[in-house]
Amino acid sequence: MLLIQLVATNLWAYETTHIIKPNANFETMATNNGCLTFLDSKLAVNSNPAIFPYVIREEFLFVALGKISGQAVTATKKLLFDDIDANFLKDLFSNKSFLSWTADTSFNFFTPYFVLSYSPYFLYSDILIYNPALPKIAIQLMERKTLRLTSGIDLTKYLGQKYDLSNKFFFREFNLSIGTTLSFFSEKYMNKYFSLIELLLNDTKDIIKFEKYSGVMADIGMTLENKKRYWSPVFSFVYKNIGSKYEDQVNRNNTISYQPPLSSYTAQKDLNQLHTSNEFDNMSIIGLGYNFKTPVGALNFGLTTSFLKFFHHHINDSESLAAKYSLGLFSAYTSYSRYAQTAGLLFSSKNLSIGILYSSEKEIKNYNISRDNAIYLNLDLKIY
Repeated sequence: MLLIQLVATNLWAYETTHIIKPNANFETMATNNGCLTFLDSKLAVNSNPAIFPYVIREEFLFVALGKISGQAVTATKKLLFDDIDANFLKDLFSNKSFLSWTADTSFNFFTPYFVLSYSPYFLYSDILIYNPALPKIAIQLMERKTLRLTSGIDLTKYLGQKYDLSNKFFFREFNLSIGTTLSFFSEKYMNKYFSLIELLLNDTKDIIKFEKYSGVMADIGMTLENKKRYWSPVFSFVYKNIGSKYEDQVNRNNTISYQPPLSSYTAQKDLNQLHTSNEFDNMSIIGLGYNFKTPVGALNFGLTTSFLKFFHHHINDSESLAAKYSLGLFSAYTSYSRYAQTAGLLFSSKNLSIGILYSSEKEIKNYNISRDNAIYLNLDLKIY
């Protein structure tokens, strides 16, 4: 049977992937979070707080984005807000063994000193049914609220002016900026697997239970740019989710049931559950990029890879290559990684931006399901 084979050959739980990360926008989604070096984009601040000095402005921006799939949207709404019964799950998986859906909304207040962002809803769901002879169901659901405060400083400009160093070689040839983000979050979360027989014989309220968590995390970022007239090589580093307790909560228990999103580095207690790929772990990300400015538009290229904790353990297949072309109010994006490829267009006006993205995703790593070809929509509304 499939379950026996997985236990014998694999030490990990079912690892799922999402191109909409927490605190997302069109740029982070379209580049698969590969925009750490895109210095001319206000949207890239969510990936790297050290970009803040490049995008200082005053505006109030609303952002909404999500995956378009009628069945997945309906399923997630029912799973998060309504009772679940066996007939619903049977109908849900009559044509497909796995469903995944993600959406995010945020209000972003940009000032010359900081960016204050509030996300009232970050939602995702992963639902897998396996072992057709005796159906088992693995479900992972989250509803999260987040308040983020981001700021940064151009160190070369600040120190150059303060200590009269502007004519020195390093200060003349390079820009070095640093930034930080402080996040306060509150969420309800459920990670559970059960058989269809259990669902038939028990009250769903006894099986489908949400746990509530809250906490504080921080990101620290830096960028080093070699200033050129037409092209600028950039190195970026971000240390994310400092203060995350997810791994400790997993290690303190004999099972992973009812734990927050699981770390791919520690999720080895129960092979039947789902966990999300590294989005909530303490991790380090490095990026290399080039930014070109030409008379016919701007080009940005970025390559990123990730490590758990502070370069503790390289995350396999975390490499992502991203590109962006922009001309006036139009931008085109593409990205490539092992488990997701994307292509998207963003059309903007003075107060409104609409983005559409196509993706081909392997939604569960190392699991025999076909790729999902999905469409995502994004809306940015400048309130002032």
